[in-house]
Amino acid sequence: MALLEQQWVTVQQKTFTKWLNSKLQVRDVAIKDLVKDLSDGVVLIHLLEILGNESLGRYASKPKLRVQRFENVNKALDFVKGRGIHLTNIGAEDVVDGNRKIILGLIWMIILSCALLDIHRPDLINYDDLDKSDHRGNMQLAFDIASKAIGIPDLLDVEDVCDVAKPDDRSLMTYIAYWFHAFSQMERVENAGRRVEKFVSNMSGAWEMQNSFEQHMRELLRQIERQRQCWEDAQFEGTYVDAKHQATELTLYKRSQKRKWVAE
Repeated sequence: MALLEQQWVTVQQKTFTKWLNSKLQVRDVAIKDLVKDLSDGVVLIHLLEILGNESLGRYASKPKLRVQRFENVNKALDFVKGRGIHLTNIGAEDVVDGNRKIILGLIWMIILSCALLDIHRPDLINYDDLDKSDHRGNMQLAFDIASKAIGIPDLLDVEDVCDVAKPDDRSLMTYIAYWFHAFSQMERVENAGRRVEKFVSNMSGAWEMQNSFEQHMRELLRQIERQRQCWEDAQFEGTYVDAKHQATELTLYKRSQKRKWVAE
């Protein structure tokens, strides 16, 4: 049992180290030993500033004294607590003195603080083409697609999942969290695309209506102008017959053409 637990701790540390480095790369910072490199609080402060997108204020960037390490770690822990993350039995002394399990627990709590959405992408893998007996090959394919198609960092190795009786829960959840986060971003892009498509459709309909209105209006004005010109050119012969004829045409105009124009 102790050996199995040690394997879990080793996998957790490797996975969390990769996760930290994927976040820290924006500042050209990298760690090799999770326990040792977090002990002075500097890397931890870098991580929280990146995740929180804000400064934690002044701190000892090159702490040489133990008290400076304590101050740095306490600043980081206070920031975490201020974000509503409940830390149980995690103190600055544990981080400074290199308590491996406590440090792994702290990183795990930070990872869990990220909001996740469960969105799936069935188009990434053709499951019918997979060899059901090739577990390692299928797992490697999943890791490769995650890295190349979605941009998810390689936090786990095939042996971490396929060569153990029970994969480490925290390491798997850390990796799965990246999938959920990536898919939530995709959903926002897709929603934005649908909104743009709907907007374009609505605008296209409005443009068609405007064009149709302009065409009808030009034709109406043309007909009105033709009628006006017809009246201006009309000659009155001064006879009863001509007067009655023009009166009849006016009445017919009011009952037909004028009503049609008004309706439009």
